[in-house]
Amino acid sequence: MNRTYINEVQKEIGNTVKVQGFIENLRNSKYMAFIVLKDITGKLQITVEKEDHPDLVDTIDQLTPDSVITVTGKVVENDYVKMGGIEMIPEAIKVESIADALPIARKAIAATKKKKAVERSSIDQRIDYRWVDLRTDENQLMFKAQSCMVNAMRKFLLDQNFIEIHTPKLIAAASESGSEVFKVDYFDRNAYLHRAPSSTSRWQWLQALSAFSRPALCSAPRRAIPISTPRSSPASIWSSATSPLTRMSWPWRSSCSRLACRL
Repeated sequence: MNRTYINEVQKEIGNTVKVQGFIENLRNSKYMAFIVLKDITGKLQITVEKEDHPDLVDTIDQLTPDSVITVTGKVVENDYVKMGGIEMIPEAIKVESIADALPIARKAIAATKKKKAVERSSIDQRIDYRWVDLRTDENQLMFKAQSCMVNAMRKFLLDQNFIEIHTPKLIAAASESGSEVFKVDYFDRNAYLHRAPSSTSRWQWLQALSAFSRPALCSAPRRAIPISTPRSSPASIWSSATSPLTRMSWPWRSSCSRLACRL
């Protein structure tokens, strides 16, 4: 059976499907277990009545938050479930990976009658375990917004007969620029990260223009200029032939940077 992403489960009510993802939340009581499963597209509640599924009890008892599981079961409607009014009644649960106790608190948790409040870990701690911190909806939203914006740029350029090129990201010598260089060790010699396209790298673009007429580059910029603005561009566009040599870019990172500061 092929995997079904959670955002497509709504179309499969009454059918048996297979989903995979991280365990975001787990409530395991004597008679019932509730698992909130998360993949990159959304969340789904897995409801287990232990009397009806005694074969799943041992598997559920070993689960921990952020463990990776594969669940096969029937999708049913339930108006009491907040996540889209649907849930899954599992037939089988396969453990792909059991997670150890999380090294950071990704979100602040309010106190309850039985548990004390949990403070969110500091930014330094969350950066040390960035791959764990990135599993939150808020952090993933930045990258989803970035993907959407770059995809829109790329689609527009292709519709306008541009050709996307991919220039070398490691170069043998530092190019001319007013910004700092990014030197890296490359086997037995030094190499440098290629920075965001600018007038200092115009010769590279002139070479591309001679072959393609309308080249475009969509990639992450790398600059080290001591300025206070977060504006920079992931897209550089050069055009010639019937029109004068022009370069265009979008200062999109300012909006994404403001979003990052709020998280």
